[in-house]
Amino acid sequence: MKRSPLTVLVLVMAVWAVPASARPVISEVAWAGDPTSDDYRDEWIEIFNPDAGAICDLSQFVLVGAGSGAVVALPAVGLASNDFFIIQDKPNVPPVDATHAFDASLTLTDGGEALCLCPVGTTACDATCDIANPAVAAWFAGSSTPGSRKTMERLDPTNDGALDASWADGAPASPLTAPFGGTPGSLDACAPVDAGPPPSDAGQPDAGEPEPDAGPNDDPSIVVTEPNGSTTGATVQVTYSASDDDPGDAVTVELFWSADTSGADGVRFARGLPGGAGMSATLDTAALPVGTWHVFGRARDTRGAMAFSYAPGTVEVGEGGPVEPQFEIVEPDGVDDSQADGTFGVQWRVELPAGAAGTVSLFVDDDDEGADGEPLMGDLAAGPEGPRAFLWDPLLTGTAPGVAHLYGVLDWSGGRVVAYAPAPVTVVGEACACQHAATPGAPRLLAGLTLAILLLPFHRAGVKRRRG
Repeated sequence: MKRSPLTVLVLVMAVWAVPASARPVISEVAWAGDPTSDDYRDEWIEIFNPDAGAICDLSQFVLVGAGSGAVVALPAVGLASNDFFIIQDKPNVPPVDATHAFDASLTLTDGGEALCLCPVGTTACDATCDIANPAVAAWFAGSSTPGSRKTMERLDPTNDGALDASWADGAPASPLTAPFGGTPGSLDACAPVDAGPPPSDAGQPDAGEPEPDAGPNDDPSIVVTEPNGSTTGATVQVTYSASDDDPGDAVTVELFWSADTSGADGVRFARGLPGGAGMSATLDTAALPVGTWHVFGRARDTRGAMAFSYAPGTVEVGEGGPVEPQFEIVEPDGVDDSQADGTFGVQWRVELPAGAAGTVSLFVDDDDEGADGEPLMGDLAAGPEGPRAFLWDPLLTGTAPGVAHLYGVLDWSGGRVVAYAPAPVTVVGEACACQHAATPGAPRLLAGLTLAILLLPFHRAGVKRRRG
C-alpha cells in the first residue's frame, strides 16, 4: 500500500519519540587551563545530560583521550536530566558545588588531541562515543593565551561534536552553565525499581542442588615501576600496571607520595585511573616540600579489595628550583603557527639549575627523531637574560617546501637536552610567499636572518607544559 507523505512523517515522528537510554555529552573543555585561575594546569571537562531521563551511574562511561591518550574512569554517581558534572584536574578548580565535581588526572595537549565520552570498556573514539575532538588535531575553539584563556564550549547538546561549527570560545568562567541552559541541582540517585515479591518458588534451589555461590574474590594486583632510581624535575612520570583475575572485575587506581615506604598514609595526587599494563600519570613536584619522597599506588576492585605497591625509586626535591634543566619547544604547536608572510614563530621554555649556564641552538629536520637536522641558529643564551623566541623564515634558510620539524638543543655544564616542537609545520614554496620578493637579483643572505630573528617579546610566561 502506498503511504501518503503525511503518514510517513507521522511514522518517522513516532520512531523519533521512542525513548532511549540517557546518554551524557561533553559540553565544555578547558584544554588550556582554567580561565579564572589563569593556570594552564587547571584543566577540566564539563559533562551534561541532555536527555529527559536521569543517568543513574556515570561510571558506565569513560573519557577517552583525556589522560595523554589513556582512559579516565568516571565516578559512580547519578546525573539528573538537564544537569552538569565537572571532571577536574585540581580539586575545586573551577570552584563548583562539590557534589557536581570529581577530580581525576587530566592531561590535555594545547595542540589538540582526540577526546570523546564513551561507554565503559571503550578504548578509542568510535561511533558509540560522544565526540568533542575527532582526531589528533587542533581544538575547534578556545585559547591558551595567558590572561585571556578561553574554554571550548558546545553551542547545542544535540549537535555533532565532531564538527567545528558545533563549538565556540567559552565565557571567561562558565562551569555548570552553557548557551543552551541547564539547571544544575541535586545529583539523581536513581532508586532501584521494585518488581514486587517473587513467586513462592522463585530463586529456591531444587532438592540436592547446591546453594548458588558467587565464588571467592581475588585481590587486585598493582606494580609501580617508575620512578626508578633517584628522579628530579618539575614533573615526574609514574608508571604502573594493575589488574584483577576475577572475570569482569574492574580496577581503579590512585597514586600517592609519601615520606617513607611503609603503610598507606601518603598524599594522593591522582585518582580514578584505569587498570592496565604500562599505564602512566604525572606527578607535579611543585606541590612537594624539599626532601626525598616515595611514590606508591593503590588498586581497588569493585568489591572493595585493595592492593598497594611502592615505586622502586625516589623523587628528589631540592632548594632553589630544579636540580636538572627544564627545556621544551612550545611553538609551533599545531595552532595558527604560520604567519601571513610564511614565517614561523619558534618559542621555547628553558630553566637551568641555580648557578648553571648554557646555550640553546635551533634546527629544522624532516622527521621528529634523531636530532640530525639542519642548523637555524645557535649559541642563544639559556639564562634568564637570553631570548625565548625566534622568527624563522624558511626562504632565508633555503628550506625545501614540505613538512618540517623544529627542534632545539640545550647544551649546559651537565650535558645536552634535545626537545622537538609539539607539531610539525608546512613550508610553502617561493610562489606562495610573495611578500618575500626582494629586488630582482638580490641575494637572500643568511646574515639577513640575524635581523629577522628577533627575539620576539611574546614569551608566554605561563606556557603550558606537555605532560604524559
